[in-house]
Amino acid sequence: MAALAGQRTFLELQNAVGVILFNQTALATTTNPTLAQVKEKINEYYRNIFQKQPWKWAYSSSTFVTVAGTKLVTMADNVQKIWALEIQGNNGYIQYVPNNKFYRANPGGWTTMGNGQPYIYTDAPPASNNAMQIDLFPAPDAVYTVYFQFQKRLTSLSADGDYSIIPPEYENALVYGAAKDLLALLADNRASYYETEYKKIMSDMWMNEERNLDYQDTDMEQNAGGNQWPGVIRPYTV
Repeated sequence: MAALAGQRTFLELQNAVGVILFNQTALATTTNPTLAQVKEKINEYYRNIFQKQPWKWAYSSSTFVTVAGTKLVTMADNVQKIWALEIQGNNGYIQYVPNNKFYRANPGGWTTMGNGQPYIYTDAPPASNNAMQIDLFPAPDAVYTVYFQFQKRLTSLSADGDYSIIPPEYENALVYGAAKDLLALLADNRASYYETEYKKIMSDMWMNEERNLDYQDTDMEQNAGGNQWPGVIRPYTV
């Protein structure tokens, strides 16, 4: 993803933890805690924060274009879960139906109806690269531009130049979370200080989300099956 102003790379996050642990940025690869442990701890907190609640920065929206006569749609790699689909230009809502319920209602599958404007989407096996795929019903009879809202897929930080999707004002949660655990491993009494700092950041992030959360479903959300769309309060982009 594109970096936001002030956002740090994975290497810079590692170095920030190194400053706390050893008052230097050159983390050792063999001594305890190792560089590998620092990387894993940062990713552990990245996963934990991502799973805490539906943060608005973890959601986005985009479009895809259908292919006439083709029911299968392969989503972008960063799509974890779809929340709502709408055909642009005619308010054509496409509602999710689980695969088992779809075939229960349509035993013949796509043989029961000719191509047309899709109004249902259901699960399809993932692509070879594990990207999410869906089937549209009926198969499109024309080219449609479909707007959709989605939850981003969390990809672990790996390369030194990787960026997280956490807004830069909250990135210290990754640094302080990793630092407090590794300091505790060293029996360093600074661990309690960084645990307090970590909790402060998490509290601030949660409070900011709650102040800006819109609890009202839009018409599109209701037609898409009532899934709550958290909304976006800042222009975080993929």
